[in-house]
Amino acid sequence: MKISVISFSRTGAEKNLELAGLLQDKHHQAASFSWHTYTGRRLIPFQSLGRLLTDLWTEQELLLFVTDLERVMREVGPLAFQCGQAAGEAGGPALIAVDEEGQFVIPLQTGRLAGLRDWCAWLAALTGAAHVWTLGQRREKAFSLEDFVHKNGLCVQDPFRIRTVLDGLEKGEPVGIYSDYPIEGVLPEGFVWAGGVGACQRVYRLSCPVPRPEDCREAGQASEDGCRTGMDGFWEQAGQKPRTGISLTDDWEAPHFERECRMFPHNLTAGICAGTADRAEELERRLTRLLTQNHLSRDRLCALYGPPGQDGQAAVCLAEKLKLPLYRRGEEPHIPKEGRVLACESGREQAGLMICEREIRLHF
Repeated sequence: MKISVISFSRTGAEKNLELAGLLQDKHHQAASFSWHTYTGRRLIPFQSLGRLLTDLWTEQELLLFVTDLERVMREVGPLAFQCGQAAGEAGGPALIAVDEEGQFVIPLQTGRLAGLRDWCAWLAALTGAAHVWTLGQRREKAFSLEDFVHKNGLCVQDPFRIRTVLDGLEKGEPVGIYSDYPIEGVLPEGFVWAGGVGACQRVYRLSCPVPRPEDCREAGQASEDGCRTGMDGFWEQAGQKPRTGISLTDDWEAPHFERECRMFPHNLTAGICAGTADRAEELERRLTRLLTQNHLSRDRLCALYGPPGQDGQAAVCLAEKLKLPLYRRGEEPHIPKEGRVLACESGREQAGLMICEREIRLHF
């Protein structure tokens, strides 16, 4: 194996010669490079680490740095990254750091060397050092849009549009996410945040800073819809608004992407007060009208609240027809919180209706 041992100090040069000698005894082609002020008969001097790495990058299988991690982070890392960018698909050598006292063997980059972990363990045993495996195991799980929908109990308005989002991800196109609901977790690979209410401070790995609504208003970019208009102005300046995206909203009059997959949670409850003149069919008609007038989808309903006893028979029939659970006031000790009121309708002889929205928090 072609190995270059590189050091930067007098103590490092002495350890350099020791390591190179051990590797040569094991029939490796090991050469020693030392900073030009610390040279000797078997040490090849260098004055520029950048030029040295460029010369060795394509020919060597392993570069072994005898130095501390501070120098690795400050000098070696950036130069190695530049060499890797220039080499492209050809790749580069494996990189290993050994401290000047020879106590630790630390892998930095796998490179073209297969079995780096076993090789580091062998070198540590050869020199009496401790093997510190820092590269770990990458277990990046691909994001599943279907799992996201199922985990959060979302309703997809047009399920066929899921394929549109997946096609965009497969092509490497940026896919936007707009949400009217807070989202916890890390933004999946391939997605960019495209605005919404309350979620941008909860989502990480942002490709660019997202303006707050108050900042947009101060700049004169926002109107009554605040955040959405501000985001539109932001994307106009950035020139990179995604064409494909997911909208987590129930507002069907405000598309946020040219190719949009719209979904919303089941977080609405309908409360029904006692009434004498209503049947189930009439209750359903009035409930549908109340939802439509307030731009709410019936698919968002998750439960009904009804009065106890005979006064709630129409609510029982309606719950069976809509296939929703019915909570009877006074009979169920663990009724979920109704949340904030979005719409209501009252009458003297007819049952009163109330639409409430439960607070939710989505998760990637």
